[in-house]
Amino acid sequence: MKTKDLRDELSHRLALNINDDWGLKESWKKLTKLLSESVDDTIIFFKDTCTDEELFWLSEVFADVSENLQSEDFVQTLKERLRRVTPNEYSQQKFKHKLLQDISFEEYVESIMHELFMPKAHWTTKRSYCLSPHCPIFGIRDCIVSNDNFYSF
Repeated sequence: MKTKDLRDELSHRLALNINDDWGLKESWKKLTKLLSESVDDTIIFFKDTCTDEELFWLSEVFADVSENLQSEDFVQTLKERLRRVTPNEYSQQKFKHKLLQDISFEEYVESIMHELFMPKAHWTTKRSYCLSPHCPIFGIRDCIVSNDNFYSF
């Protein structure tokens, strides 16, 4: 995967009108194809060079990429990458796209969780925050708790 090609296609996708269904679907196909070319390159991208903003927008195709790659390492890398986005470091001002500048940390995490993990997720209510690989709350291996929502995957 060429990072420049991925970023160029992502820029193209972000320039599309939200109501351009055909354009969005075509862009998602291209992004999925680029991210599905090589498990190793994709994992390296998400571990080393992917920005928080890219993580958000690329989450639109996580399910399709995951289906294509059939790689637990890919899914684990996404979980680890999401854990690196913390409330203390989250800054809406650093995002280039206007839409993201209006999204709270909780909405950001919930959106990404929904795109990849919600089919396997359990939802309950808690009032704390946890991004621990070994959540002590219920002994669940992986969880995210953000304000009112508790997710385990």
